[in-house]
Amino acid sequence: MRAISMALVVLASISLAGCFEGPAGPAGQAGPAGPAGPKGDKGDKGDKGAVGQAGPAGPAGPMGAAGPAGPAGAAGTALRAVRGQANASCSAGETMIAAYCSEGDKAPSMSAAGAACTAPATVVLTCAKL
Repeated sequence: MRAISMALVVLASISLAGCFEGPAGPAGQAGPAGPAGPKGDKGDKGDKGAVGQAGPAGPAGPMGAAGPAGPAGAAGTALRAVRGQANASCSAGETMIAAYCSEGDKAPSMSAAGAACTAPATVVLTCAKL
């Protein structure tokens, strides 16, 4: 029994020996950096970032080669105004598309040849060559 008691005392002394340490001293200087470790595995893809501002416009590109000239287009509608007369008509090959009197609220008297207004008003015609 004496051996068991002695073993217990030795065991208790060893286990309690680390409990009664003194205060910690000041921290020492950092040691030199160690060598770089191996490269790690690729991480997961991150979220898409916000759209940035548009950059400035680039310089104009070179002018392209001129191609062959295309065919001439159809003649457009030519308009002509006739005014300053009591009676007026459109020229041959023209069509009267509008007429009004320059003064008052009376409509002009119209015929196949043209239009007329009573004095002092003058007629204003719009003629079109179609």
